[in-house]
Amino acid sequence: MNDRPLGRVLVTGGAGFIGSALVWELNRRGTEDVVVCDVLDLTPEAIGGPVDVVFLGALLIHLRDPVRALERIFSTLAPGGALYQLEAISLPLTLRHPRSPVACLQTLGTGFNWWYPNWATLRTWLATAGFTDIRPRGMWRPPQRRPMNDRLCGIHSRRPAA
Repeated sequence: MNDRPLGRVLVTGGAGFIGSALVWELNRRGTEDVVVCDVLDLTPEAIGGPVDVVFLGALLIHLRDPVRALERIFSTLAPGGALYQLEAISLPLTLRHPRSPVACLQTLGTGFNWWYPNWATLRTWLATAGFTDIRPRGMWRPPQRRPMNDRLCGIHSRRPAA
């Protein structure tokens, strides 16, 4: 993220760990219109109209229907708007199935995750919701407690211009 003005910014999960840190940083940098909303309640009307940028932090693995959440985000973005996200990704599944969407369903093994997707799955979820120009922006392995062993993938995508 550079220092140029971002316009209206939506931070989903702004009360969570990543979201609250991001809201703090955006306010510190002088972003004037930061909107925080739960992704499942998200509509353009709920947040006062479309936004130019959406930040989504490590949320999709926790949702039963990640494509529905992405469709809601897509509906709030102005044409040409950008989605920046940080999502957990399965590196073993990505290496074993680099082109095929594959995800591990984790509902019986953990109380807080539904999915553990490979990169192709994340890309497919985004494309299904209507996003284009889908690009990875790097991989991170943040400090974590056991049994967590996540790698996070930074992703940038866009809503097509009108």
